[in-house]
Amino acid sequence: MIQEQMTLPLGATLQDDHGGHYCVEQLLGRGESSAVYLVSERRNKHWMFALKEVINPRTQDRKRLLFEYELLKRLTHPALPRVYYAFEQAELKRVYLLMEYIKGKDLDVLRNEQPGKRFPLQSALTLLEPIVDALMYLHQQEPPVLHRDIKPANIIVPPHGRSAALVDFRMAKEYQAESTTTVFRRGTPGYAAIEQFGNESDTDVRTDVYGLGAT
Repeated sequence: MIQEQMTLPLGATLQDDHGGHYCVEQLLGRGESSAVYLVSERRNKHWMFALKEVINPRTQDRKRLLFEYELLKRLTHPALPRVYYAFEQAELKRVYLLMEYIKGKDLDVLRNEQPGKRFPLQSALTLLEPIVDALMYLHQQEPPVLHRDIKPANIIVPPHGRSAALVDFRMAKEYQAESTTTVFRRGTPGYAAIEQFGNESDTDVRTDVYGLGAT
């Protein structure tokens, strides 16, 4: 786990390569070597963003974050987050991805708030409709884009107005039928398809369909 002193303190300010200054307002989440912050633009406190951070990134970590940035930058869909900049703070040994902040609870939290910890069928279908549409959009790209970590915790449901959004593209890849790579990352047990625990080249659009069905 990230030690408390390794995360940025509230009020810390970071500057990107385009002259933007961002103030840390809240720690939204953290992992073994990463964190996500709610930040505001210093010139306008009403401009809120999500800032993803990778601490002491290895070469592969840096490539993965830059791939996520380049991937999301060219995708446009109402159920996908927008990204703005990727930048590095060499003195802090951290890399960052500045992206749209989607306010709301994830589907896993909402499910646990339901009677019997499950949604009525019609509610589930309504919530997942924009996610299905987003997956169809991803799979229709050339080459198809695979998310590979579809699960309730990666679906954010805003409190009103905007429909659900699919987040966290750390495990995404562009599907190449002729690929023979053996480098892979396993998905989440209970939601990952069986092929994700073998050779990465075995994953295709059906991997996401399995995750959606498990969700």
